[in-house]
Amino acid sequence: NSNNVGLTWQTAQEINSKGFEIQRLIGTGGWQTVGFVASQALYGNSSSPLNYTFNDNNNAHAITQYRLKEVDIDANSKFSEIRAVRGDGQAGKIIVYPNPSTDGTAKVVFEEINGTRDVSLSDASGRLIKQWKAVTNNNLSIDNLTPGFYSLRVVIRETGEQSIEKIVVNKR
Repeated sequence: NSNNVGLTWQTAQEINSKGFEIQRLIGTGGWQTVGFVASQALYGNSSSPLNYTFNDNNNAHAITQYRLKEVDIDANSKFSEIRAVRGDGQAGKIIVYPNPSTDGTAKVVFEEINGTRDVSLSDASGRLIKQWKAVTNNNLSIDNLTPGFYSLRVVIRETGEQSIEKIVVNKR
């Protein structure tokens, strides 16, 4: 089913673990909890790798970001890294996540884009912040961004096709 997003993860060990809250953010909305997977560890403790899965029925025609909130028995918690998927019919072939960012970093994934790309990042005033020439891999990491609004411009050399993605960096 094209509306199903399958999430899988593995823990190396678990200490005092109650389980995992699955959260998603669709487009520019807010984070919402879509499920909970209980820890497989006996009494919340395991020194062996454990595998988990969760299926989300998601028919959004937008970029959806996912994260896990690992919840301990004593109510302490921490978040996983964020992962993003593109919904059916989503026109863009460039995924930027997390967006908005709260730690000054963003990852860019180029999906189904063949060719060599020139990528530039500009701030809200149009000033060039960073530039990457002749990008051929499908992933790009951006870091050390201060809070503000940015434009990521991607030009495919072979076709001249251009795309502009907005990136927002919020204060922590």
